[in-house]
Amino acid sequence: MLYLLAVENLRAAFSASAPEALRSAAQSEDVLRALGDLVARGAAAWPTLEVDGAALVAQAARHLPPALTAADLPKDLLALHAGDLHLACACATGSPAALLAFERDVLAGGWLRAALERIDSSPSFADEVRQSVREKLLLAREDAAPRIEQYSGRWPLTTWLRTIAVRAAVDLRRGGGAANVPSADERAAEQLTGPENPEMRYLKLRYGKELQDALGEAFATLDDEQANLLRLQLVDGLRTSQIAALFRVDRSTIKRRLAACREHVLAETGARLQARLQLSPAEFVSLAGLVQSQVHLSLTRLLRRS
Repeated sequence: MLYLLAVENLRAAFSASAPEALRSAAQSEDVLRALGDLVARGAAAWPTLEVDGAALVAQAARHLPPALTAADLPKDLLALHAGDLHLACACATGSPAALLAFERDVLAGGWLRAALERIDSSPSFADEVRQSVREKLLLAREDAAPRIEQYSGRWPLTTWLRTIAVRAAVDLRRGGGAANVPSADERAAEQLTGPENPEMRYLKLRYGKELQDALGEAFATLDDEQANLLRLQLVDGLRTSQIAALFRVDRSTIKRRLAACREHVLAETGARLQARLQLSPAEFVSLAGLVQSQVHLSLTRLLRRS
């Protein structure tokens, strides 16, 4: 009886939190086994940290890619970093034991010093960044839960934290962030919808609100790593070679990741806009140029506000 109750709790948590297209997949025995395995792996990694299995499943489900198919869902769940997700969930509850483990086993690791080496290698600067990461991730705000609830388990926790730490370091080094000076790309995007292009201006006036709503929803589907990579390029103005050096990967890797982020936003925006306006594929073609022209500019504004 207790086993059946636990299974139903996991099923209900998944159905309530997953993207709408995946909610019915909770009826699959393969998916339920994968969810149970996720909870068990997390508990095995941190046996002294108690976490409600339903809460862990809900956090994982919230961050599943909307394009994921039900057939691929069990394999995707089995690939999640269950131990890191378990620790993140425990930290989100404010558990003193979890916060101590996070401090000792994660924040004190050498990954942070390596991430900051090309910005400022001094111990005092690392301490400042570490404190900023603590505040960003672990403190609840009046209108929001601790940001560590946004961790999806799709990457190792330290990989996810690296992008947040690098962003915090750039902000600290620049004394609060880069000046809001439009880049050449932003100016080009604004010109494209300006008075010299009346057709584009007409489309923007007619569909502007729907487009901005769709862009905002698409932006919300980015995870922290994707958002921070785009922020480093679009807001902080770092070149791909500089970002690659910060993350100790080659430039082509960063270029691929950034391109994938933009393609993701374009695809999500297009799908939402087409559904919202009930356009046929042929009708949507006329809006493709407007979508393309607005993505860069809108992403930059959204990233500055987030």
